[in-house]
Amino acid sequence: MGPQTKERRRRGNRNGGIKETNNGNHHNKSTQNERANDVMPNLSYKAHSTLLVQFTEETPTWYDCGRNTPGRDETIASVNQQQKQSGNANKNTRQIVSKYRALGDEIYGHEVALARKNGAASSDKDEKWVESTMKRGTLKDRIAAMSVVVGMDSVHKLYALDMLLDLAGCGVDTRHGELGSIPNARVGQMASEALSDLFANTLLPKHRKLLSLEARPLYLYEGKRTLSPRVLLLWRYEEMIKQRYASFLTRYLGRTLSGEDEPSKKNAIVTASFLLKDIPEGEEIILPMIVNKIGDPGRKIASAAGHQLRLILEEHPAMTSIVAREVQQLAHRPHLSPKALYNCVIFLNQLQLSRDEADDVDAATDGKKREAPKSLPASLISTYFHLFEMTVKKNASGKKKDSKQSATDGAGRLLSALLTGVNRAHPYLPKADATMEDHIDALYRIAHTAPPAAATQALM
Repeated sequence: MGPQTKERRRRGNRNGGIKETNNGNHHNKSTQNERANDVMPNLSYKAHSTLLVQFTEETPTWYDCGRNTPGRDETIASVNQQQKQSGNANKNTRQIVSKYRALGDEIYGHEVALARKNGAASSDKDEKWVESTMKRGTLKDRIAAMSVVVGMDSVHKLYALDMLLDLAGCGVDTRHGELGSIPNARVGQMASEALSDLFANTLLPKHRKLLSLEARPLYLYEGKRTLSPRVLLLWRYEEMIKQRYASFLTRYLGRTLSGEDEPSKKNAIVTASFLLKDIPEGEEIILPMIVNKIGDPGRKIASAAGHQLRLILEEHPAMTSIVAREVQQLAHRPHLSPKALYNCVIFLNQLQLSRDEADDVDAATDGKKREAPKSLPASLISTYFHLFEMTVKKNASGKKKDSKQSATDGAGRLLSALLTGVNRAHPYLPKADATMEDHIDALYRIAHTAPPAAATQALM
């Protein structure tokens, strides 16, 4: 075997694809049978000499790159849906994902080194000045320079995004797994404004959520099928962006919203609302963050949270049921303060309801003997009466004499808000809905036990 043959095997197949190689001899296989399920075959690819990801007018973002490459947009869900028709569904294993993640890191490292080499060969004074400003300028100039660098080349200059995350206190040292230090409020807020703008306008797609390698059909490439290095590079980069965005949400926004500084919390609520309105990624993290602030002890913070949620619903009315469900879950939490509960009820009372949903429920149940799907107005009414029962039980359990008058006033105000919500949601109930009939006894109980204002509302 000549040196050229060895070199060709080391570099992999000639077409630049990724394939499996087996460097062991035939007689060694019998001694490795016990570890056959744990040790995966090595992967090799032909080191590329030109950049795999290049931005053009047709592909201005990383998620636009490689659209014409076979397998670029494949997911396990889409592949399994096709394979179920033939009765052959499969999935990834932990070893497969770890193997391709390591190879993706190798390809990405070579891509970054190649981009750095090409950048050093070109003498662009503007780029060199921006790179210098990131390290030696004032705080405002450094943050602006980092944003410009990420905007110019988000794939090959990911280190600038990591520098911004470090300034916000949510960076992670991928080599040692160490967390970044917590910055002061001013530095964190400036970095967070730059990060939210980059995530919303440069890094995150607006038409779908990000996918990790676990969601990609990597098992398909364990046989003869070849995986393009460009596709694996883009898949791995997408996973890295997903990890960094989740760190920004959970560590910076989450930490700020759970702090004591009201201006910082208000800015964090506005940032979270801006991200939730523009991009679908991370909505399952952001929405509970904002909803929880409805119960914040600070009046301004609770009011800001409710206001931002209403702005979100104005732009995305289809989210009304989702937001209502989150607020209902908050209202049903045990040991929730009366003030926070009242804020939840007031927010639910202000939701924009529609008769279209009631008509859809009626149409879905016409001529069918099955339980009707619960509409949003019916769900709200059930929540209001459940909260009424809880309030009555709390009042019956007894309170201190010195707080009896204030407790009565608070309970009366809450009962009045609950009945306002019932009267507002009742006209939007589906025709076949029997929710009000189930709560007739509760209405009579309110009329006999509640303060005069609430009793009057119950009789109406």
